[in-house]
Amino acid sequence: MKTKIILNLILLCCVYSISAKDIIYNISGSEGINKTSLDSIRIENLSNSSMLVFNDLPIRDEYLINLTEQKLDFNTGGNFNNAHGYWKTEVIMPGYVGLTNYMYPEENTTLTIYNIGGRRVFEESVPEYVYKINLSLPNYGFYIVDLHTGQRNCSLKAIGGFQRYNPIKVSYVAGNNSVENKSVRTNDFSFSIEDTFKITVFKNGYSAEPKIMEVVGDQVLEFSLINLTWTQEVLNDAYEAWRDSRIHSGGLFYELSVCSSDAERHPEKYLDQPRHVPENLYYGGTSAFTDIDFGAVPWDRGYDIITYCNGIISAFESSDIYQDWMKSKMPCQYANIYGQAVALRATVYYELTRYFGDIINKVSNVDVDSFLSSRDFIWEYHIKELEKVVPLMYRAGVNEQAVKTVMSRSYVEGLIGRMCLLAGGYSTRRTDLGIHFYHDLEGIDISFEQIGDENSGAVYNRRTDYKKFYEKARIYLTNLVENSGTAELINADPRGTGINGEQFGNPFQYKFQQMLDLNISTESVYEIPEIQGVYSERPYAFGRPSGGGGSNSFPCKSYGQSRMHPTFYYGDFDPFDMRRDVTVAVTASIGNGREVLLGFDPGNKTHGGLANNKWDENRMSPPYIYRQKASGVNNNYLHMSDVILMLAEVKAVLGDEAGAKTEWKKVRSRAFSEDMQAEKVDGYINSKSGEALLDAILDERKFELAGEGIRKWDMIRNGKFPQMIESLKAKLEAMIDGLESDGYYTFENGNTISNYVWTKEVDAGSELGYRLTSQCTDYSNPILFPGWRGQYNEWENVGGSGIGANYNGDYGTNTAIKGLFNHIEPGSEEAQTLEASGYEMQKWGEWLVEYREEYSTYVFRGYQEGKAPIYLIPLNAQTISTSGGKITNGYGFPQQ
Repeated sequence: MKTKIILNLILLCCVYSISAKDIIYNISGSEGINKTSLDSIRIENLSNSSMLVFNDLPIRDEYLINLTEQKLDFNTGGNFNNAHGYWKTEVIMPGYVGLTNYMYPEENTTLTIYNIGGRRVFEESVPEYVYKINLSLPNYGFYIVDLHTGQRNCSLKAIGGFQRYNPIKVSYVAGNNSVENKSVRTNDFSFSIEDTFKITVFKNGYSAEPKIMEVVGDQVLEFSLINLTWTQEVLNDAYEAWRDSRIHSGGLFYELSVCSSDAERHPEKYLDQPRHVPENLYYGGTSAFTDIDFGAVPWDRGYDIITYCNGIISAFESSDIYQDWMKSKMPCQYANIYGQAVALRATVYYELTRYFGDIINKVSNVDVDSFLSSRDFIWEYHIKELEKVVPLMYRAGVNEQAVKTVMSRSYVEGLIGRMCLLAGGYSTRRTDLGIHFYHDLEGIDISFEQIGDENSGAVYNRRTDYKKFYEKARIYLTNLVENSGTAELINADPRGTGINGEQFGNPFQYKFQQMLDLNISTESVYEIPEIQGVYSERPYAFGRPSGGGGSNSFPCKSYGQSRMHPTFYYGDFDPFDMRRDVTVAVTASIGNGREVLLGFDPGNKTHGGLANNKWDENRMSPPYIYRQKASGVNNNYLHMSDVILMLAEVKAVLGDEAGAKTEWKKVRSRAFSEDMQAEKVDGYINSKSGEALLDAILDERKFELAGEGIRKWDMIRNGKFPQMIESLKAKLEAMIDGLESDGYYTFENGNTISNYVWTKEVDAGSELGYRLTSQCTDYSNPILFPGWRGQYNEWENVGGSGIGANYNGDYGTNTAIKGLFNHIEPGSEEAQTLEASGYEMQKWGEWLVEYREEYSTYVFRGYQEGKAPIYLIPLNAQTISTSGGKITNGYGFPQQ
């Protein structure tokens, strides 16, 4: 038989009457089909903002809560209801009650004191032979004093004194013995019929959605409890699998995204790495690419994450609480966990479909599909699922449940925008899967518009109804831009002048500095977290290179997978764009506290050409010297400049040119100094319209996001990937031809690259007062120009005495550079003057001539003009072989 506990609020008045109505709630909790006890129950009256809490509940299957509606005409104390007891009131006044047993002392008596809200604030067994009880009630408010003896229950309403936050004191008189006790603070509670209650139950490690209802009469309320600890632990496992998935940092991103555009490239010789073949579009044809397991590891890890997420999603969706969420459309802790699982699953599908195309849409761990679904169906399905959870989640950074290292409502809105642009964009699709394979969520065949001819059983096309996805993207990206939680575009650099005289004033660089300081960037919507000493690809792969050793170097080795085309650095950037020097490094660290000019000769570390400069170990405070690849710098997976420029792009495609320019200006304006706003920002933006406007916004995304692996995908989905490749190859050829014939080449923006530059090691600490340079304010100073390079100011002191860099009295830590943007003829008077003052001539553009094949011929070597670009990778052998013939490779790839 079920046991019950009855919690009564009995308020009696000795002088004036009480009109009352009893409401009884039968409250229970259940986990699945089993009843479970509760720790506490909270009843909030939303109509008058009062609250009632029952804490420390005993173990029961259900709890009866008896509430009495009260209308007190006079708030004074009253006598015990003595029908069932032998105690009487000797003294009652505000703040004090004296009670006496007028018959004889009783055994097994319990004294309980409730506040007016019914919360138990004191309970204790009355010692034996007590005949008098004195109560000191110093706090404001009303109290219920209850004495329970066997079957007798005696209750009294009392009034607190005129103080706050002082303890209740209880003393018992039995002969010469006295015991004092103290309790807790109180709060009032009242209600009337038709008020609105919010009832919440609590059990450690579990969750139940609160119930909101109008007070009308007795009710039976059963709360479905979800094991929160389990779901949070599984979500944590999913996040960890995502961090180490080889999708977004190492693996696919490293091999195919951050090195494959007209801004980004790889550092080593084309023939030295098999990954260069898919990166450059399969020279020799896809049928010759026999490494079909190239993407097997990220594929498997991606589906492991999906399995984790499916488990969480199905657990919530099978509970009663799920329907309550769908009706309320309000965030709470557990709906937020559910939303994160939906978001993480959709993120993995977003990534896998970009690299593999049509894949398995596994949305259940029970009935697992072992056949391919079209990417269009997958995108629509997960966009719809994401839309469901948007109102259930918290915005980025607003509370502990939405820190910016987990997925939030803000991130989901951005992800919907990203997936809509993918769904509405161009993609290379298979032609071997049947005419009805590519269909929408309702099963209706999709019609497409195509660019170019078929290639290896695939065509490059987009759906004809693409604008509906841009319309949806506009809604969610606008919502994010207008209400982004704590994420915001950094428009001002708060650093001013450094303690050594450094000049900052570059808000674009400041967001990366926040990350290098191991802080969450103000601009980030979502960062994938790393831990210092454990792992990080930034700066190791995606940052300024270093030739240091694997440990205890200054700084340690940074391989430098993320490199930049010289045409991007010299020819695409406006010379006065403050993002250029933050984005592209012309020097590297040697690893002993010194700087060196990067070489264009293929290789890694200090070789391999211009590099990503956004993350530099020298800019950490202090740098982590104990092991390579362990700086702990996060991955800024989605940030506000990306979001704002996506919105600008969407508006341009939809014909809202004024709106597109407004969003575009938000980002571009911070890239130029105040005195250049009229020409470089307003004038430039206003000069664009139509397709030129879209192209300019996409270029702005290139300048803003270079080194972050986004440009390639922007060009693919906009149908401009072939055009980008052809333009890049023409620029590279023209530059190398000029270097070979003339010794230099001048770009349209006035920048000149030459075969040679002149460098000298200098003691910047003595000359400038610092070694680590910042925003260049003196273009004639060869130490400061270009900016954002140099070395950490105190390498000799890192790690403690005797551990840091040993300069042996030679403090030539920095590299002064001459001729980087203007031609100096070897043997000329200017060259001789530089050499007389200690400068040495260094090969620069000459490397590009020497390695013409690497910097021109092999760039997108497999591209076939007029044909669909094959940028996707094959499905792995195990997936194909275990599918029973349901899954095959397309695009001309082998099946085994």
